[in-house]
Amino acid sequence: MTATADYPDALPSEVPAGRVLVHNNVRPARRQATRGFRFWLDDPDPRWEVCQCGWAHELPEHYRVASRWK
Repeated sequence: MTATADYPDALPSEVPAGRVLVHNNVRPARRQATRGFRFWLDDPDPRWEVCQCGWAHELPEHYRVASRWK
């Protein structure tokens, strides 16, 4: 992760302008650190790719760590 990462305790209701919501490549969960799942707010970066897993469906989009960066 970058120095700009912010790990919220709960899923945010909206993503601040200029930031993206990213999660790691562990099976998604609603709570931070469940089964090793982590999510964070960060600056856009080529390491993140749009994710279609269905997690955080109430938000317009979210990202995951891109496969090539694993």
